[in-house]
Amino acid sequence: MLDRKIWESIGNKKTCSFKLNTKVETLCKNKYNVTGYCNEFSCPLANTKYATVRVVEDKLYLMIKEPERTHTPVEMYEKIELSYDYLEALKQLDENLEFWDPEVIHKCKQRLTKMFEYLERKLYLEENPLPQLTVRKTKMNRREKIRALKALNTLNFEKDISKELMIRLEEGIFGDELLEAYKDAKAKAIKHKDKRYVADIDLEENELQPKHTRKKKKKEKQQNLNW
Repeated sequence: MLDRKIWESIGNKKTCSFKLNTKVETLCKNKYNVTGYCNEFSCPLANTKYATVRVVEDKLYLMIKEPERTHTPVEMYEKIELSYDYLEALKQLDENLEFWDPEVIHKCKQRLTKMFEYLERKLYLEENPLPQLTVRKTKMNRREKIRALKALNTLNFEKDISKELMIRLEEGIFGDELLEAYKDAKAKAIKHKDKRYVADIDLEENELQPKHTRKKKKKEKQQNLNW
């Protein structure tokens, strides 16, 4: 049911807050519009009896507007929740819009299919998100590469690996045979060091002895001369 007075005041080339003019068509931004076009049939403000399909919080609703509720804006549209099954939702539309204009029923079914496709696409994107493009910071990447190379140069992997192997060997991870062989080799190395140090001390003592004897001989000669 079209209210002529409302349509004459906002329709055609007159101003409306929901109107969006384009080169091809004049669109409507009202959330209750069935087709999305600005015309007499699709205008939810000018029609006192109206029906559409909406998605509210991922749920499908059939919105029905009756002339009896036009004076109460809050309760103007009756909300009927539709099933997530497409065939059952179509049956619900046929039941609730049984005596309505066939063109209105057809447009509501078209909008229902669009809303189903929208929800399916939304669920797919939530499960498989699209790759996000990020800005490449070339200067930061260069600095990070230089820092990483410097850190690699300062590290000494051989020492760290040898320390780790020695710790594992002492803990007995490689077996008792290797541990005993390591202990024997360590003991032999300690003995070899002790022998070397003893030999060095003996040589130093031998080198020092003739110096002392020469000094004594000089002192004796001086004493003899003084005598």
